[in-house]
Amino acid sequence: MINEITQVPTNSFIIINIQQKSLKINFIENQENTIPLESQKGLKILDEWMDKWGYIFRSLLKKTDNISFDLSGGFDSRILLSILLNSGFEMNNLIINTYKNKENE
Repeated sequence: MINEITQVPTNSFIIINIQQKSLKINFIENQENTIPLESQKGLKILDEWMDKWGYIFRSLLKKTDNISFDLSGGFDSRILLSILLNSGFEMNNLIINTYKNKENE
């Protein structure tokens, strides 16, 4: 059943019922707001977001010897790696997996 999921629509989540062999897509009512990144409010939100994820990653490292990430090289992956590097992580505690697309050889 998992193989039937090809793409999850924006602002949604999937509930999988194994017993009934069904899945349901629920949409999140989310009104998007735009805040200029270079504004004081935008920079404050970015700093808070960075601090939050840095705290989460440091908390994970307290519970395990290392953290493993799958990075594609896309925008989200670059943001994640930037947070890790700027949070003072010892790179030896990170296991980074990547995938080489044969079309790009």
